[in-house]
Amino acid sequence: MDRAEALSRGFPSAWKRLEPTGLSWERPYLSHFDEKGITPALLFNLTKFRAALAAAVAIVCIGVGAAAADSATWSGTVQVIDGDTTSVRQQRIRIAAIDACELRQTGLRNGKIWRCGIEGRAFLRRMIDGKHVSCRVIDRDQYRRLVGHCFYEETDVGLAMVRAGLAESMLRYLPSSHPINLVEYGEAENSARDRRLGLWSAEIESPHLYRRAKKSQAP
Repeated sequence: MDRAEALSRGFPSAWKRLEPTGLSWERPYLSHFDEKGITPALLFNLTKFRAALAAAVAIVCIGVGAAAADSATWSGTVQVIDGDTTSVRQQRIRIAAIDACELRQTGLRNGKIWRCGIEGRAFLRRMIDGKHVSCRVIDRDQYRRLVGHCFYEETDVGLAMVRAGLAESMLRYLPSSHPINLVEYGEAENSARDRRLGLWSAEIESPHLYRRAKKSQAP
């Protein structure tokens, strides 16, 4: 193949790279090209490249989609599961920044068994069950549940639980970027503790210590 034929085939850049070196446009320097243009080897490599590129694009799109879902706002009629977990449109959402008693967790108050898990769920049900809430999703927990900063009208649901003494504030697991006022939650917990409300009026383990103990007892 001479210079004119190479240019007519659309290979001017390759010719320009060869021409200054004194090399001619011979077949040894066109191992990926045959008389029809492209060999099976080059076609196979191009096919592999296209497949890899498509896979990479798909992965990026899935990641962007997941990130968009996680940063969404979920709203709708809520069903209360326990003192810090709800279901909105069949999506489990853990209320951000709080830790309430497990349903079966109990303690002693005034010398009697106090079912703090049942009490926490009952309080949350009275506040929001069957009502329209809006949760700004800020994270996912270890169980892959969405974690949301939830509101009923103007009421911060998690903050209301802490103020009532029916949940501890749990701020250490919040992502670095979140909308929650840490000072407000801290003050709410201190106030409930000083007034001996809910958890602070009973002899009871912190919910996270209770869960840890249960896990260590599991066979």
